[in-house]
Amino acid sequence: LTINFTGAFLQAWGTLQFGLLGFVSGKASFVFTTYNIDVDVNNDGVVDLTNASIMTLAMNDVNLFVGVNGNDDGTAGDGIGFEVLDAQLALAQVKAGEEDIAAGNTSSYLSMRAIVGSAGLVGIPGLTAGAKNLIIEINQASGTDGVIEATPLNWSKALDLDRNGTFQDVLDPGQYLDPAVGMVLDFEKKLLRVRGFVILTISEFVHVSGNFAFEKGEEIDVYPVGSAEPVRVSVLKVGASDMYAFAGIGGPYWQDNSGPSGTPDGMIDEHDTPDTANAMGLVLENVNFGLALMKPVDPAKTTSYTALKASGSVFLTGIPSFELSAMNMVIEVNQSNDNTAPVDFSKLLPGKKMLIPTGPASDDIALDFTQKWLRVSGTVNLSIADFVHVSGHFVFEKGGNEFVHIVNGLTNPVEVEVMKIGASDVNV
Repeated sequence: LTINFTGAFLQAWGTLQFGLLGFVSGKASFVFTTYNIDVDVNNDGVVDLTNASIMTLAMNDVNLFVGVNGNDDGTAGDGIGFEVLDAQLALAQVKAGEEDIAAGNTSSYLSMRAIVGSAGLVGIPGLTAGAKNLIIEINQASGTDGVIEATPLNWSKALDLDRNGTFQDVLDPGQYLDPAVGMVLDFEKKLLRVRGFVILTISEFVHVSGNFAFEKGEEIDVYPVGSAEPVRVSVLKVGASDMYAFAGIGGPYWQDNSGPSGTPDGMIDEHDTPDTANAMGLVLENVNFGLALMKPVDPAKTTSYTALKASGSVFLTGIPSFELSAMNMVIEVNQSNDNTAPVDFSKLLPGKKMLIPTGPASDDIALDFTQKWLRVSGTVNLSIADFVHVSGHFVFEKGGNEFVHIVNGLTNPVEVEVMKIGASDVNV
């Protein structure tokens, strides 16, 4: 046995199976490691933290069950409770070394990525609530360097893991697992993001499913329309794609009866055929949206900003002699909370737009408004027995203010708000 350590190093690994009072059980492969590194906090090629401590944790094949009558290996079996299956976790924390701490540096940096195959409530008749392909990502910082508040690391550039004077070393906590599993942590900026596929079914009455994403990133500068002065804001991004929903009786309307390979895959999508035989209620189909909520960092500034792009269809089903639907709806909003100028997204860098994630593998939605905007369009159909039938395409639009000249009135143009309503292919 050769001992060739060149610095402080601690590592523990193995397979863990645990239980607590018959209520919690679980199983996972894990490796825990601590050692010392050098860190380039601001990516200028110079050491900022010398002999900093790093702790990494990697876990794979994680099963966890919380409830009653579960199996010892963390699976639910015939139990009732909350189950997590086929999860993995990579986590790293860097803290200032003893010399930097003595100089007043209290900075700490955290990076984490968790991938969960599935998680949700099980064993409750008539209730399905859970998520699949769930991804949780975090890159945060706390403390100060003695003067300036710490900001999250660019993990792809900041680390000198072997302390040889060069940075940009790759951090992969999963390399120490047996067998090794790639779990590279390479976040470049502040991030809190959750993505996945969610499903909620309550007996025959309610069904909601689809991809979703929630993200809170770093603060950015935005420019209100017509302004050359930036406003520093925090941004919350919420997105969804391929959302399907039903609320009513006689359901569930949406059922997983097929998939890309022709067999059920646990997701509702265009491959599945709804059960229309007995369902009566409100249906949402193929809903996608991207929402940005922006709030000034300066508490003295009270104007907040909202931007939204959404699409999808909504209709009633199962009501004899009555049809009402709004198909291929598109909703676009760019507003402020006090009716002042909203954000001009063409001034954002890079790309002159803001991208909103909508799920683990679905396309982002681009917000690219350049003026105040409210627009709703779609195709509406109303039919009541043999007596009434109305259908057609409509557009409702309220954009920025316009200047008009008043006939036989004021000489100077007048600024007015304009609401535009249009329709085409109308049949009655």
